Amino acid sequence: MRELSDSDIRIKAAFRRAVEQAGGCIAVSRERGATRADKSHISNYCSPHHDLMPPVDIILAVERLAAEPFVTREMAEQWQHEMVPLERMSNEDTNIINSVADVALAAGDLQCFTLRAAADGRLTPNEKAGMRNRLERTKAQLRELEDFTAPQASLRSVS
Repeated sequence: MRELSDSDIRIKAAFRRAVEQAGGCIAVSRERGATRADKSHISNYCSPHHDLMPPVDIILAVERLAAEPFVTREMAEQWQHEMVPLERMSNEDTNIINSVADVALAAGDLQCFTLRAAADGRLTPNEKAGMRNRLERTKAQLRELEDFTAPQASLRSVS
């Protein structure tokens, strides 16, 4: 048996916490269909007295069952990194996507109208008016996007 490093022991301790939170060795074992490892292997992966380290697929499955990334967090800390959850898109983020889409639609309409109007080599007053209307619509959409993305002012009291 090889001697475990401090890093190995910390990973095993994190894995043990994940197993405990997920319901114990039997709950996360192959016998319950949770992982491909039997309960004795799960126990050995948790034990600082065995040199068997948990494989990545077992770690991920147990962390999913525990609903917390115990081992992954420990490994990140060993690399002097901090895990930060990805942010879900808020309604505000969805609104900005819609706003950009509105700009693209208005600009596309302006472009399409202008190309068709100019296809015969001349622009009539009505065609110029149509271009102007579409240009104004595009500018309005751009202003909305600009307003949406502008930094928000905040007040801070200083004493």
